[in-house]
Amino acid sequence: MIERALAGFLLAGALALGARAARSLSRGGAVAALLVGTAATMAGWPWAVVLITFFLTSSGLSRFRRTAREERIAGIVEKSDERDAIQVMANGGLFAAMAVASTLTGQPLLATAALGALAAAAADTWATEVGTLAGGVPRSVVSLEPLAPGTSGGVTVAGTIA
Repeated sequence: MIERALAGFLLAGALALGARAARSLSRGGAVAALLVGTAATMAGWPWAVVLITFFLTSSGLSRFRRTAREERIAGIVEKSDERDAIQVMANGGLFAAMAVASTLTGQPLLATAALGALAAAAADTWATEVGTLAGGVPRSVVSLEPLAPGTSGGVTVAGTIA
């Protein structure tokens, strides 16, 4: 496992540096990505591939038609494309912890928890990016009242499908 940890550290470090250079991660986000990526790789290469796929697709969606999205949500959302440490840990921390725990214990329920955690992060990210771009009137998930695009708790049909 030591060799895999080192390989994971090097791979996660290279990806974090590249993402930092592309302004997909803040400094803190890059450090957190290094930790999450190393842990996922320690759990096994398939876990690393799942995490990398999530990161690349989410980053790609965040950059796709960025100007149009920013115009639509101007003044509502004050989030940049750079993910910080809290966002990285919220999206990948539980996934990595459960993947490692699953590998160490052999418990399939922990593997399911890892995949569920990353699926939830992907659903939230993809719904936000696609829903904001696709248009339509966002509605409150609680009251179904119309909301301004980009408001927390607002859902659209396109975002839900994403």
